[in-house]
Amino acid sequence: PTDRERLAGCVEEAFAEAERAAPTGLPFLWELTRRSALSNLARFLASAAKEGAEYRPVHLEHYVEGTMVLRMRVELHGTVDRVDERTTGSGAAFRIIDYKSGGVPTGTLETLAIKGQKLQLPLYLKLVSKQFGGKSGEAMLAFVGDEAPENPFKKLEERFWKDRGEEFRAT
Repeated sequence: PTDRERLAGCVEEAFAEAERAAPTGLPFLWELTRRSALSNLARFLASAAKEGAEYRPVHLEHYVEGTMVLRMRVELHGTVDRVDERTTGSGAAFRIIDYKSGGVPTGTLETLAIKGQKLQLPLYLKLVSKQFGGKSGEAMLAFVGDEAPENPFKKLEERFWKDRGEEFRAT
């Protein structure tokens, strides 16, 4: 079976398990939910295939911690949804992916981070880069669910920290 068929099987198993565990409500609405999940998965996988076949996942739910100097010393820690490593080609040695099920923010991630509105991704990028021996990396949000756009990925450019090296320092 293909990756898509295996994942569709996992979705079907999860729905069957939920049905065995507890009442699922009206059959019609349950079926709509199941079909929506399968459709969202197919759409996401099609976009993901275009987004980086040269990467392979190396960590899921990866804990990171460290200290950064942001005008003052700040202790940071968190869990990165996914860390991928580049297997071919040149460019970033790794990428981090943060999955989101809510609405898509307007504007670039760089602008939102500079405004202090979306700091999680650039901070995770800096901490994971340190764990990867200072190698370059990139980061992206991956939007999943019914509200996800046609292209569910929003990237933080690799140069984000290179352009701001003096503003923020990881220690």
